[in-house]
Amino acid sequence: MNKNKMIKEIISPVMEEKGFHFKRHVTGLWEWEKQIEDIREEVSIVDFRGAISLIIGKSMKGVCYVEGESLLSTLDNPRTKQSDWKYWETIDAELYKNILLDFKDILILNCDEVLKQHVKEIRSAIPNKKHFERYVEHFDELAEEGRNKLEISNQNVLEIWRIIMDNVRLLIGHPVEEVEDLLLGYAAFMEKEMLRQYGGRREINYDKENCRLCEVGKTRSAFNFLAEMFWAWESEALWETGINNFYYWYEREQKKK
Repeated sequence: MNKNKMIKEIISPVMEEKGFHFKRHVTGLWEWEKQIEDIREEVSIVDFRGAISLIIGKSMKGVCYVEGESLLSTLDNPRTKQSDWKYWETIDAELYKNILLDFKDILILNCDEVLKQHVKEIRSAIPNKKHFERYVEHFDELAEEGRNKLEISNQNVLEIWRIIMDNVRLLIGHPVEEVEDLLLGYAAFMEKEMLRQYGGRREINYDKENCRLCEVGKTRSAFNFLAEMFWAWESEALWETGINNFYYWYEREQKKK
């Protein structure tokens, strides 16, 4: 069975009709992409380890993609059921074709509306493009502002994290316009201290509008402090998650010394 040929014959025409262009094919992955407003969106088919799935949208800024499984019920007469999409070992050509035909119908019926909503959520997500651009362009200045506001000197990163998060907790519920400068400064200062104390490298992705600190310490971990600050500001639950996740990382890091 030539899966690549079947996908090209059944799925590619729908993608072309909707204005997508084919991005790439590697083993078990087919991707199409399209610029919607100022956001690059994707549709993917993933066939890996005995399961095939349809992915609509590109996860970014905390907004997740939509899986085809959740949209199968929108079809009046689907040819397959969800359990067919997890075939585990082998699958015959007729069933594989029917799965792709269901993918095609899902895309025809749902793709435009799903991506419209997806783009809307990404555009309204915080931190937004303005925050990202300022963070990248004025990183050193923001880090210094964050240090001055916190009056920190010579503490280890766990102590700094606790001080920063205590300050962020006081900002929960305040309008974003009132807190964004503080959050940007805290994020930049935390990232700079992590680089100084544990090393790593900055990875800036202009497409996804995020800035990650990668390969940090012995655990070779990654952090997105820009996102972390804004998520912690959004609610007590997310604030607590941020506190705990960093503590867990610090404990693992100490064990590797």
